[in-house]
Amino acid sequence: MAVHNPIEGMRGACLIVLNSKLYGLETVIKAKWRDFAVHVCVDGGANTLFDATDIIERSTYIPTYVCGDLDSIRPEVLQFYQQKGSKIVHLPNQNATDLIKTLDYLMQHEIFSTNQFSSAYALNALWGRFDHTLGNISTLYSFATSHNIPIYLLSEDSLVFLLQPGRHIIKVDTGFEEGHCGLVPVGLTCKSCSTTGLEWNLERSSMEMGKLVSTCNLLKKGATEVTVENSDPILWTMSHTLIS
Repeated sequence: MAVHNPIEGMRGACLIVLNSKLYGLETVIKAKWRDFAVHVCVDGGANTLFDATDIIERSTYIPTYVCGDLDSIRPEVLQFYQQKGSKIVHLPNQNATDLIKTLDYLMQHEIFSTNQFSSAYALNALWGRFDHTLGNISTLYSFATSHNIPIYLLSEDSLVFLLQPGRHIIKVDTGFEEGHCGLVPVGLTCKSCSTTGLEWNLERSSMEMGKLVSTCNLLKKGATEVTVENSDPILWTMSHTLIS
């Protein structure tokens, strides 16, 4: 059984800032910065972090790593973080996205294990170009296949992560849960899915795109956890109020 605490699980995790507008997520960065064990900017994500901080506070928010093919980062931003001690990692492979290359680098160099954290939060991963969003969702599937590390995709109002086949408990008692949630199979059928803790629970339901999907569901009033038992990989999505 896997236990997920997607809101409070930021403590000791890896923060990944992608190349997209933050739409209020700078609030999360500044409030939770010290909770994260490692901070990573993916290429132009360094511009995003740089622009989200003013000249007085900027030196407080220095990423541990800046990774990617480095074709989007502005020269003055690269120079600033390099001078402040960020490790600049050039990953030129054009056959994978910068997010996948960054995650692979962190795994290959045992950043996850040596820093004793077991999850990563990718900020602003669900906004901007739709093909980028789909690529980030695909990363959840590909990375789960190769590594047993949960990756959480965070936008200004939603949090998405992949549930591998099995039984899961999702903690929903932090006070930052807005209430809306869903379970969506992407790219394949989930032959059986059962839940508790939802307004409209599933009971050994078969789910696939074009047929049954559990969107626009709600956390049951007073629920402190949701349980999901699924036969195949399925996305869990929930709305949050972290920046309200």
